Amino acid sequence: MAERKVFNKYIPPDFDPKLVPKGERPAFNQIKVRSMLPMTICCTQCGEYMGRGTKFNARQEEAIGMEWMGLKRWRFYLKCSSCCQEMTFMTDPENDHYVTEHGCTRNFEPWRVKQEVNKILEGKKKEIESDSIKALENKSSIIKNQLDLMDTIADLQDINKKNAFMDHDKVINNINKKRKFNEMNEENKELEEFKKAKKQKLSTDKVLPFKDKNNGNTLNTFNFGVRNNNNMDIKDNDNDGHRIKKKLKKKKKTKDKKDEHKDKDKKKKKKKKKKK
Repeated sequence: MAERKVFNKYIPPDFDPKLVPKGERPAFNQIKVRSMLPMTICCTQCGEYMGRGTKFNARQEEAIGMEWMGLKRWRFYLKCSSCCQEMTFMTDPENDHYVTEHGCTRNFEPWRVKQEVNKILEGKKKEIESDSIKALENKSSIIKNQLDLMDTIADLQDINKKNAFMDHDKVINNINKKRKFNEMNEENKELEEFKKAKKQKLSTDKVLPFKDKNNGNTLNTFNFGVRNNNNMDIKDNDNDGHRIKKKLKKKKKTKDKKDEHKDKDKKKKKKKKKKK
């Protein structure tokens, strides 16, 4: 046993360290490692499952250009136990676990889904708590909405109180009066426009004068396609206006009668309801 614990080794006098052959480094500084699977894996070629904790020989290398927050990520190469297909998975320092990369898929783990959801919710809560300005803005917007709702409710209550003591028959009568007044104004405008149009026609009619050969004075006028006397035309226009007025008066009388009958029918219905 003492022979194994030798601290001094014999070095010959003609030893030259430069002549010692150097060992070749593997590509991408890969290292041979024996480790255990951190998760259950399914081969994509043959469908073989390799359970969590199975031992395997692998090659380990650094994943260049895939660092996270200054931390290195490592890639592992292994082979399927049935079809010998090459599979790879990598470290995931962000989630403190491993991620499959090529040739295999990870088995579904429901508890991992819950953990990821909880992480997302916690991150959102932290963002809201950190942003105190956003929190204040949200509170102020909620308060404004509540105040606006209270104002609208108060306005609606006031309107309902006013409408409770309102006489609906009076309101309907006032509306009908306004409509009649507007109709009268429209009819008067139509009459005025009709009169103006007639006057313009009379003024635009062509009248040719007849001159005396001796003196050159105009003796009489002749109207081609038009009546000879302008006074007759004016009388005809007045007669047309009177006829239109009479027709309008008749229409108004019929409308008034219909409104009276409607009011009487409404009063009768109200009396019947009261008797019942």
